[in-house]
Amino acid sequence: MTRIVASGRTFKQKIEDLEWQDHVCYVYDLDQEWQEAASGFLAAGLTRGERGCCLLPAGFWTGQKTRCADDAILFQRAMEKGCLLHPHDEDMLVAWLADLQVFFEKLRAHCSAAGFTGCRCIVDMHWLQRCGIPEQVRGDFLLWLNQSMADMPLLALCGYARQHAAPAELQVAFARHSYVCHAGHLLPGGFGMEPGYGHARRLGLSISKGRRPFRRGPVLDAIFKAAPFALWILNRNRQVVFVNQQVCDTLGVSEEQILSGAWLPAAGAGEYGTFFGMHDPAVYEAGGPVETELSLMHADGCLHDYRVIRTRVMGDDGQIEGILGLALDITDRKIAEKRLRQSERRFRDIALEVGDLIWEVGPNWRFRYLSEKAKDILGYEADRLVGRSLAELDNAAPQETWQVLFRALETAPTRFRNVEKWWQTPDGRQRCLLLSGVPVIGEDGRPGGFRGVAEDITERKQQEANLKRALWQAEDARDKIDSILRSITDALIVVDSGGRFVMLNPAAEDLFGTTAEQALGASVYALCPGSNVSDAIRRLMADVATGSAVDEICLAWPAESARRQTYFKARASQVRNLQGDGPGVIVLFQDMTREREMERLKTEFISTAAHELRTPLTSIMGYLEFCMHPEEFGGFPDAQLREFMAEIYDKAEVLERIVSDLLDISRMDAGREIPLIMETVDISQVSRKILQHFQLQFPAYRFEMVFAPEISHRVQADRQKLVQVLENLVSNAVKYSPEGSVVRVSGASEGTAYRISVCDRGIGMTPQQIARMFEKFYRAVDLNSGVRGLGLGMHIVKHIIERHGGTIAVHSQPGKGTEIIVNLPLGG
Repeated sequence: MTRIVASGRTFKQKIEDLEWQDHVCYVYDLDQEWQEAASGFLAAGLTRGERGCCLLPAGFWTGQKTRCADDAILFQRAMEKGCLLHPHDEDMLVAWLADLQVFFEKLRAHCSAAGFTGCRCIVDMHWLQRCGIPEQVRGDFLLWLNQSMADMPLLALCGYARQHAAPAELQVAFARHSYVCHAGHLLPGGFGMEPGYGHARRLGLSISKGRRPFRRGPVLDAIFKAAPFALWILNRNRQVVFVNQQVCDTLGVSEEQILSGAWLPAAGAGEYGTFFGMHDPAVYEAGGPVETELSLMHADGCLHDYRVIRTRVMGDDGQIEGILGLALDITDRKIAEKRLRQSERRFRDIALEVGDLIWEVGPNWRFRYLSEKAKDILGYEADRLVGRSLAELDNAAPQETWQVLFRALETAPTRFRNVEKWWQTPDGRQRCLLLSGVPVIGEDGRPGGFRGVAEDITERKQQEANLKRALWQAEDARDKIDSILRSITDALIVVDSGGRFVMLNPAAEDLFGTTAEQALGASVYALCPGSNVSDAIRRLMADVATGSAVDEICLAWPAESARRQTYFKARASQVRNLQGDGPGVIVLFQDMTREREMERLKTEFISTAAHELRTPLTSIMGYLEFCMHPEEFGGFPDAQLREFMAEIYDKAEVLERIVSDLLDISRMDAGREIPLIMETVDISQVSRKILQHFQLQFPAYRFEMVFAPEISHRVQADRQKLVQVLENLVSNAVKYSPEGSVVRVSGASEGTAYRISVCDRGIGMTPQQIARMFEKFYRAVDLNSGVRGLGLGMHIVKHIIERHGGTIAVHSQPGKGTEIIVNLPLGG
């Protein structure tokens, strides 16, 4: 049997580690205390390979009543495997205990099952009492447990709810258990067992000879000393014959002084006589315990409140042996009750003065309480609303709008905050309520309604609506301004009279190399990329501020290189408010770089075109002079004159091509399409003829053709325009390639398109040059490079290819050459 000795183990460990043949009476004040002890007691046995029998209410092991979810799973699996006996309801419990002898045999077989080391039995005596099990049957059951421990591996834990158990029942329970547990203490029991033997003989059970009852003196002495409350005994002469240490600590005197009786007169027997019950006739006349509350000066010098319980101790002869008394210090409880009353008064005062409605509803969402603000907020007197629900009273809104809230909270009762609901008062006014509440949890742990507050936020909602409308209008106006500013491709800034940024659009952010957030409040002059720019802007703003006629200037914006130089036309105007004052200036920076570039390209084009036209014209005029006046040059043979005529024809063809290009550009600028004459064209034949011509004209280059002979190279195209495209591509390959290099033309069908490639190993192009090569007048080299051309060829080529429904792509790297790929649709 378990020995009660001082050790480092906790009370919970002592309960869980009891040994066989220990019979424990567990007296508890709180259900949670009993649930945790029973859970630990059973879990410890099941994990050690023991069986279990639980006479406990259904659902005891589920929910939050077990120590953890793992214990609940352990108990459920044990019941499924038959290792744990547990009645499902009260009817099953009554059936089990209807014939105790049959139930005892069933429990004995369960305890002695093969493969198990024993059984732990847990009994909730309060539940047995609620189920209608007679007191006699409960007593016989305890006797059998006591007798069975002598020859069975049985360990029992019986729970008694102190607030529901009668003192007489507890006294019998103490006698029939080997141990008593209460308030975290494990105490020896088993005293006063003689009355129980009669019940055992009536059941036909034999009490084990090896189990000797505890002696009254040592047992009571151990219990009294370990009890956490004051205990004393009066004999039949109303003299104090025993007190525990709690009594001595309460009165501030020693045990010897109290037992001698000399202490009472000196202290005044009246107050302390009432405490011990010496002169209270009700204690001696009552058939059960007598309870009273009194205040007594404690040894610490403070007045303490006590709950005093006194009961008679009867002898075998039916005469009063004495009085057993105990005193519980309820000072903390009294203080808590006082604070509770103060809180209730405070709550009533707040409920009357606070502007919000305080409410409480039951499980059916009908009001159980409302503060007096119900009249101001809901339009009804509070008394008229008790017993009715919001859904019934709000006729303006369908009941479903409230039922949605009700159903959601009934499914998962939880705290809710700031739920907005509209309400119509009896006079037709619309009120917006802001509801917050918490579940009301009953003593059984189940939600029993909600309580909370309702705030009338109608004016706030109206103000919010007005504010939202004003904000929307302001945001709409701001969005429109932002959209306008963002849609302006030119940089625009607004500065104050001190030259500090007030606003700038994205284009201005890129121009000044900053962001709007960083620029606000900064000086515009400090962010200018040079003193020339800042001085020019300063002069422009000064002219505008003084009303000068000068409101625009041209700026050269510094760049990393001269080729990337940008130019802007800055225009400024005064910003004036409603009062006509001018607090700032708006400056618009119009990018003139492209216009200047176009002017430069036009100038270069005129110079180049004049040069390109004059060169063949000079040759033509020279040869014509030879032909018209041969006698001035000594005469020419006919063969030489024919060579002169051929050269004149070739130069005329050059002029014709230049004029044709200019006419094509003119058509495109006017929005007219280049006319096409579609026919079937063999790309390989056209390419061969062109390359033969270039081979004669440029013998220092090698020209190659790659056309597979086994496939068709026919497409639907304008022959002359296609010849123009190929001549332009091959001419550029020759212009930008060194002598001796290879120019290759290839063609093949790829799916629904015909692919033409013109590849050289010339100087190549940079990505920037590739991006601009199809621009009008653009040339990848300077005029001084010696490469002839007007900068129109690739622009016209791209337009011709697109007119045919095709595409053109460029692949080039500086120093590695260029490949131009043209894709023409096979279908024409």
